[in-house]
Amino acid sequence: MRLKNTIALTSIALGTLFVFNAANAADVKSITLATEAAYEPWNLTKPDGTISGFEPELLQNLCARMKIQCKVIPQDWDGMITGLKAHKYDVIIDAILATEERKKEVAFSVPYATTPGVFAALKGGKLAALPNNGKTFKFTKANVDKNVIASLKAALKGKTIGIQAGTVYSPFIYENFKDVATIREYKAASEHDMDLSTGRIDVVFDDATYFKSAFEKPSNKNMTMSGPLIGGSIWGDGEAFGAMSERRIDRLVNPLVSGLPAFLAANNGCSSGFMIAQYTAVSLVNENRRLSAPASLDGGITSALQEDHLSHATPAAVKLLKVIENTKLILAIELLAATQAYDLQVGKEKKAAKTDAIYQLVREHIPFYADDRPLAEDFKTAIGLMSQHQPLTAIV
Repeated sequence: MRLKNTIALTSIALGTLFVFNAANAADVKSITLATEAAYEPWNLTKPDGTISGFEPELLQNLCARMKIQCKVIPQDWDGMITGLKAHKYDVIIDAILATEERKKEVAFSVPYATTPGVFAALKGGKLAALPNNGKTFKFTKANVDKNVIASLKAALKGKTIGIQAGTVYSPFIYENFKDVATIREYKAASEHDMDLSTGRIDVVFDDATYFKSAFEKPSNKNMTMSGPLIGGSIWGDGEAFGAMSERRIDRLVNPLVSGLPAFLAANNGCSSGFMIAQYTAVSLVNENRRLSAPASLDGGITSALQEDHLSHATPAAVKLLKVIENTKLILAIELLAATQAYDLQVGKEKKAAKTDAIYQLVREHIPFYADDRPLAEDFKTAIGLMSQHQPLTAIV
């Protein structure tokens, strides 16, 4: 059930891309996505050269439901975000954790998975069962269990730790172990696996889900997970689809990049146009990020110290419903901004059939925005139109 809800939510998040493009050129027919294609089970390259794994399979589901062509290309991890910013592809799907630092450059969808980090060592070795072996701890950046870290530092003193460069795990390892251990960085996870398997390093630290898949390879059969499973918001909000942080609404209202009147105002200089609407969209996106924190983090001990598990299913469902409602409003703002942008173009190009159908439907119910009237009712109307008509698939 969690996977089904996540897929639905990421479909909505990616849908914002198509509302903007459909009203600016022709109907979007394809997008390009990048993945490392070497981080099992999230993504991998099969012997015949095709890209597979959990994320590409999730992507196939989304693309089929959105009725578009999605091309997946391989991209080395260390150049992933750089390539996105250079417009080499439209979206990243690569178990990329949504950290606050990355949010400054990349806009993330709702997380579609969370996974803990863990050490791996050689079976039967002295480090095969590090302190707190198999136990799960949830850390935040402000609240790391010092006793857990201290026991690991004592066990790893003088050892060599392998880590994939540029991952969210690197700062954690450097911050907590650089004073007691040698840290060796690798370009790809498979490289640190090789060095661990052959005894050139003592332990590695990576995604527990990745290790479960990696250990199935014959070359890694002498490896095992060791020590505690470390999860929580210390790793960010979880894996999510990445897209350019320059939101489509922002690019429409910004005259420096759109070539349109500032804020899509009909009376430029006297009216505020969609300026406040864009503020609203940003606020809603930020609220969605906050709501994406797992409800399970709020667990507590109950029943006179006998029980400590609370599923928090109801709060999680309530948060999900709020995220969906927020996303509907974001889409409505973008739909009206894109329609307004078309009306303000000089020398309008002919619209594609479905784009024109969307445009005509909007203008049938919502007039051109020329008088700085309150937009709340217009947004409600747009949400109703999207809910009733599903214009990209049902109008034409």
